[in-house]
Amino acid sequence: MWAKKYDKCIGCGTMERPHWAFGYCSRCYPKFIVRKTGSFTRNDKEYYNKFIMQVGTKISATQKLRRKLEIPINKILNPVLLEDLYIKQNKSLEDIARNYSCSRVHIYNLCKKYNIQVRNKGEARKLAQLGGKLPERPYHKINEKFFSEWNNDMAYVLGFIYADGYLHHGFNFLMISQKEKGILEKIQDLMQSNHGLKHYKHQDIYHLIIGNKKIINDLISLGLTRAKSLIIKFPNMPEQFISHFIRGYFDGDGSISRSSSWRVSIVTGSQNFIESIKENLEKLASVSQQKINKHKHATAYYIAYHSRGDITKLFNFFYDEYTLKKELYLTRKYLKFTKAIESYNSRDKRGYANEQIREQN
Repeated sequence: MWAKKYDKCIGCGTMERPHWAFGYCSRCYPKFIVRKTGSFTRNDKEYYNKFIMQVGTKISATQKLRRKLEIPINKILNPVLLEDLYIKQNKSLEDIARNYSCSRVHIYNLCKKYNIQVRNKGEARKLAQLGGKLPERPYHKINEKFFSEWNNDMAYVLGFIYADGYLHHGFNFLMISQKEKGILEKIQDLMQSNHGLKHYKHQDIYHLIIGNKKIINDLISLGLTRAKSLIIKFPNMPEQFISHFIRGYFDGDGSISRSSSWRVSIVTGSQNFIESIKENLEKLASVSQQKINKHKHATAYYIAYHSRGDITKLFNFFYDEYTLKKELYLTRKYLKFTKAIESYNSRDKRGYANEQIREQN
């Protein structure tokens, strides 16, 4: 027999070269690993040869250590010794495997064979941290009751999450994404959170990721769901918080721009949601009735306001005294709003000056 389970190499059929693993000889096994992992470029021969040499060196060193052992590992590691090392001395599977020149999987299988209870990932990690092998995970703090009670701050953040938030498919975490880092830092402060921000350079976008069961359960009870874009509905809330909620949504999925005149628009994939926004703006901000438009090439609905009167009313509705004092808004859009209001005021001044000139003449 060429090896315990194989008569010859299953790669090339040789019996001359020594067996390494999985029925492959010393030449075929590195190639098998390369094919399996796909961690090389087929045209890059220099990298390919270097990779094979590294794998070969690693396996050769392990086999040399094994050959020094005159007695098989499973006879040296009897149940009593293995239990003493793993349970009493708190050695890890990796540590034991390294001392006996075998794989971690082999030690794991011996534990199963001897009915030794293997630690779960959490227990193994704690032991590794106590032993100084792993840095301790930072404890993430957050105000767990942030979404349990309505207030101005909560309404704004909820609106922002309705626009730019995402619940993981297993409801394990909430992710809020934005290109402007400052607004996510404001949300961190409001929620008293020390969850870090991640920056993806290829998209130039920041993510605030929050994994807290209480927060997520409260958001679900407020109407947030997975794949929410097409099905979200306007949440039930006291009337005094609606302006903050809509402003939060506007900061995420709204826009203010100028071509020939200023234009404010809000967009969403849910027809029900845009109808609720329209009704609340007409009722509470006293804007004019506008038609809900549907995009031609996408499942999206939007309303747009063009008149000076509507834009001024929206500005006053969004940016009340509390909002301006706490700077609870996306700065870029607030500055555009103020620019629009200033342009209207300067137009009035020019009109008044022209009228005075006409009277004098």
